[in-house]
Amino acid sequence: MSFKTFFVFVLITVITISAILFFSSGNKSEQPTTNHTQMQMSEVMQNMPGMQGDKTKRYSVDWDYEEPVMPGSPVIMRFRVFNASSGEPVGVFTKNYTKLMHLIIADSSLTDYQHLHPEYKDGWFEISVIFPEEGRYNLYLDFVPLGGIEQQIGMSLKTANFTEEEETKNEEDLSTKKVEGYKIALKFTGPLKADMLSKMEQKLTFEITQNEQPVTALKPYLGAFGHMVMINTETFDYYHVHPVQNVELKEDAIGGPNVEFAPMAIYQQFKPGNYRIFAQFNPDGNLITVPFTVNVE
Repeated sequence: MSFKTFFVFVLITVITISAILFFSSGNKSEQPTTNHTQMQMSEVMQNMPGMQGDKTKRYSVDWDYEEPVMPGSPVIMRFRVFNASSGEPVGVFTKNYTKLMHLIIADSSLTDYQHLHPEYKDGWFEISVIFPEEGRYNLYLDFVPLGGIEQQIGMSLKTANFTEEEETKNEEDLSTKKVEGYKIALKFTGPLKADMLSKMEQKLTFEITQNEQPVTALKPYLGAFGHMVMINTETFDYYHVHPVQNVELKEDAIGGPNVEFAPMAIYQQFKPGNYRIFAQFNPDGNLITVPFTVNVE
């Protein structure tokens, strides 16, 4: 039995030079738009539960799983979080959108998508995962160590017998989707611009309908009316995009038919290119996942 452990040391600079410019005060008479953006981003980040800690703390992850990874068969994925500065293991975490850990898995064609929640026990997070087909898979962890801010750390693996890279979804796809009797439309004022997305100057809105009627009984999923990630189809850069809301929702909250998201550059600036969107909603208690592909100039 062979085990392969990946040490992924990620030095996250949450406030880059550009982000510093967003938050720092400037000449109001010369930069009214920038200052308005600063206020927007500041307010949103103050309300985000994962952004309340020390932004200078850095972390690494030890990944452990048995090889070879056989497609279609369960494999136990284990990972442990360390303080990158001291090397000490991290044992206490803060819930972010009702969970201690979010694990996002997408294949290299960006067609298969899984949103999972590993369980924490004896210093390790652990979960059983099935990789359905031969291929290369990208895995992204979202977690908040106690005292730190939300971390996004990734790795990739290949299943057994995989020899060729798959093509990613490069074509823009904005068509209305039909999933389990629901229609989901994506709306935005375009074209999407990398610099504007980085500064939260453009928003993405999803409209959910059923039988041509607006869904107004949308229920929370993990404390929000929707969850969304954006993955660059060429570089596989990952962005967890937060919904526009001031507080974590209670279980009995209802909403709809529109759910609005505000991308912004928390960790890294958006780059021009195509992005695969995976959005999740909980209409009437039926969790659905909806893919789109957008072009960012």
